Amino acid sequence: VVCVNGETTLEHPGNVAYRKIISTNKAIFANAKCLKEKLQISKSIVASLQGEANNGRFLERDDENDQQGGIIT
Repeated sequence: VVCVNGETTLEHPGNVAYRKIISTNKAIFANAKCLKEKLQISKSIVASLQGEANNGRFLERDDENDQQGGIIT
């Protein structure tokens, strides 16, 4: 998942997968009764992106060095 503004990130495969997972879990999250349950849902979303099959990371742009660096590894 690339964490920067712009149209190019909308089509990034990681961002597409992220939006799909968020869409799937949106109603579950909205119906969660407590903060602990919402936190558990959020952690499961991150875990599913970082899973062995996806090998996903959250990246942000490092303009100083003109490269992308990991936020969550």
